[in-house]
Amino acid sequence: MSASAEGLRADARRNRTAILRAARRAVAAEGTSVSLALIARAAGVGAGTVHRHFPTKEGLLEAVLADRLDELVARAERRRDLTDPGGAFFALLTDVIESAGERGPLCDALRPDAGWPRTVLSAAVLRFEEALRDQLSAAQRSGAVRADVTAGEVRALIIGCVAMRASGSGGERMARAALRVLRAEGAPAGDVAAGGAPNRDAAPAPPEIRDGAGPDGWCRMCGAALEVRRVGRPARYCGPACRKRAQRRRDRDGARAV
Repeated sequence: MSASAEGLRADARRNRTAILRAARRAVAAEGTSVSLALIARAAGVGAGTVHRHFPTKEGLLEAVLADRLDELVARAERRRDLTDPGGAFFALLTDVIESAGERGPLCDALRPDAGWPRTVLSAAVLRFEEALRDQLSAAQRSGAVRADVTAGEVRALIIGCVAMRASGSGGERMARAALRVLRAEGAPAGDVAAGGAPNRDAAPAPPEIRDGAGPDGWCRMCGAALEVRRVGRPARYCGPACRKRAQRRRDRDGARAV
């Protein structure tokens, strides 16, 4: 949770969270020109409530971007305890690169001449950079990432990968290939899958997750946050990849039992 949300009453925190979620969905669907009135309706609150939490539209967009960065950090911290350091590091990079399309319009909307530097966003950036350095150091100590790579070079590579993905044809493949230059010589190929994303089969989950007893709300294979379903059975996995991995593990366990 961002620092500005700390200390709020429980109902105020719920309203703030609802506003941020609604704003994030609205910006993704309509762009940054979306009105505050539409966001208020989507959040189920009044326009005055939105204004009390975020007096300006730029302030709301800043909070959405900061919240997205904090979400990346939280996912990285959860994943650190569920997989190997190399897999966790490359998963963080993949998260950042794949979510850049969502963050780009928000960054463009935050005009440099409108109260920059921004306290909320600056604090979130510092938290993200600290998480990136920690993940890089852990991956280097494990032998998964080259020891001569610096955090600054990783940030530059991320920027390049985002640009390549945005370039269109072939850009995504090039971006994935670019991540492979970080892998240490002799490191297991499982640290990075063919597409530059983490190879989830390479990193077994701890017993409490492996046995299908992971906490509600989190993927039982990789620990990623799950979307809450309003109808139907609760989700157990974040997507097809983890679902297939779980099936392969069940098949292997069944074969061993024969």
